[in-house]
Amino acid sequence: MHQTEDPYKYYGEWLALAEGNRWTRLRRRPFTYVLFQMYDKVVYPVLRQGMVVRCRTFFGAPMAVSLPAGASIFLTGGLTHESEKKLIRYLLHRLTTSDVFVDVGAHYGFYSLLACHRIANGTGIRVLAVEPAEEAFAILKKNLQPYPQARAVQVVSGGCDGSCSFVEFDTRYSEYNSAQSGRYQGKPWLKKARMAQRQVSCMTLTTLCKQYGVLPTLIKVDVEGLESEVIAGGLLLLQSRRPEVILEFHVATDLQPQYLQAEALLRNMGYAPYAVSREGNLEAIQDISAWLKASGLDSDNIVFRAT
Repeated sequence: MHQTEDPYKYYGEWLALAEGNRWTRLRRRPFTYVLFQMYDKVVYPVLRQGMVVRCRTFFGAPMAVSLPAGASIFLTGGLTHESEKKLIRYLLHRLTTSDVFVDVGAHYGFYSLLACHRIANGTGIRVLAVEPAEEAFAILKKNLQPYPQARAVQVVSGGCDGSCSFVEFDTRYSEYNSAQSGRYQGKPWLKKARMAQRQVSCMTLTTLCKQYGVLPTLIKVDVEGLESEVIAGGLLLLQSRRPEVILEFHVATDLQPQYLQAEALLRNMGYAPYAVSREGNLEAIQDISAWLKASGLDSDNIVFRAT
């Protein structure tokens, strides 16, 4: 395991910053906060280029991110959306030294780094991070370089092996990078975004894990509407290994059928869905969409476990 001096040393600070307002962040980290605001409000609108900066995660790992997309990690040392805070708490007590973690849609690698600090080095690859976007992958690869148990792979994880079209936006909108070309037509922010479309390699989850000799115990998937294809491409792996699967699930979106299809594929293999509580505990749920709506949520991370 790539140990820090104390994995929880900065946990309280991250939580205070993540749950605080802008004044909390300004008071606790004035230089960081002012630097980000200057870049976000003054420099980026002119240059339209991301600025790569280094910061420290709450578990002590140095990490590079590109601003403005990596603002939450830069400003707080972690992710700040409620769904991400819950998932972080869950993974902190879920991940063990013997786990093998696959991060599909890793972006800059926050969750992959967290896994590296919980999983022992051992032999072979224990953390596999998958990210197709050019800018994000370059940063992800550097972030994982110090960890011998980790490997970053630049590929789309989809429903077949070959190639596919991939749309990549400028840094501010990089969270919308997707193999679902055309899915954002009509969105107001699209007029402001720079977009590049290119062909990229595509591999199924089963092929990926076989090629890199990975036998996952936990798979996290966040791929902006390609979830059902990732699951379909991993059927053989999921049926044989029965790893835990974490999906970011959306209801208020035109791609809801994709998430419902992914859910159906997992249920047909004997998987059951669980919500993550604010404390990071699992709670069994029957109907994901109904649960999200009843909770007043548009999206959340749902954990699927084999029964």
